[in-house]
Amino acid sequence: MIAVRGGISTYTIDADSDADATGPDDGHDYMMAAIQDIDELLGKGYAKSHPELIAAYMQTSAADLGAAVIARSVETLSERLNASLSGLVENVRSDHPLQGETFHGLTEALNAIAQAIDDHKGKR
Repeated sequence: MIAVRGGISTYTIDADSDADATGPDDGHDYMMAAIQDIDELLGKGYAKSHPELIAAYMQTSAADLGAAVIARSVETLSERLNASLSGLVENVRSDHPLQGETFHGLTEALNAIAQAIDDHKGKR
């Protein structure tokens, strides 16, 4: 779970959920949170008197949410990659029952190639 803190408001993003379901839906939500948080911190009406703070708050909140969505995606990708690599390791471990058969088949194929090269050289 990733927490995105915008002023006083905090939004959470679970790895298995959509960002839209847990974070601010749009600019309106960012603006309302900005006004509320700025006024709570600096006094009622302060946000209205300082629209540049609202804009900065909105930009920061959007960037934080974007970073959280990217982090969630990287986390999910990392988990899937780790699971895939674990499966690969299982298939190539030294005591895997099919490994001997696979290497035996490769050895036979390489020997056949080497023999074909020798036969071709002998025909020259």
